[in-house]
Amino acid sequence: MSKVIFRLSIRTLLYISLIPPVVILTVFGARQILRYRDYEYSFNPPIVQTLANHGSELMAAQRVLATTFNMANRADVSFAAVGVVSPNAAGKNMAWDVAPGEGATANADSGYAWQDVSNINPIVHPTSGIFCAREGIKDGWAEFGYVNYNGAPTGGIRFRIGGQTVGEVVIDPSNNDPVWIVKGRIKARGFDVIP
Repeated sequence: MSKVIFRLSIRTLLYISLIPPVVILTVFGARQILRYRDYEYSFNPPIVQTLANHGSELMAAQRVLATTFNMANRADVSFAAVGVVSPNAAGKNMAWDVAPGEGATANADSGYAWQDVSNINPIVHPTSGIFCAREGIKDGWAEFGYVNYNGAPTGGIRFRIGGQTVGEVVIDPSNNDPVWIVKGRIKARGFDVIP
């Protein structure tokens, strides 16, 4: 039997993919085991009440739960909640792909697929000013940068190596031009001046 261990919040559980026509839930103290076909899912903290209250949402998800990797918390970090995604099998590498749904067309602003690391929770604060570090894919372009919505201020991009800032990109407010700031030497085969 395959086993996947999840340590997730109740909010996250509502978005997790479970497709069991019949769910068998076994309680072992503070830990619950959810069995579906040939797979076993271990939830910590318990999800008895979650299933009781939100079973219809979980059943309606109609997606497949991952079985080759697990999600866990780092207990050694006290100032932040740190999630760790890692393979179930020793010796395996780990990759994380973000892909659009089959047949999706590119969004005019964001492209086909992207992820944002934001300053606030957009679900809790959907109309507040939000700014994000953006990574995405468009037609012919991989995009990395800073995006802002709902009146949030325009910011810059900073490049770091270790604890040292090695470069920045900002917008000059006087003419709206981008300005590259390099904190070190530049090596190049040549420069082309563009308008």
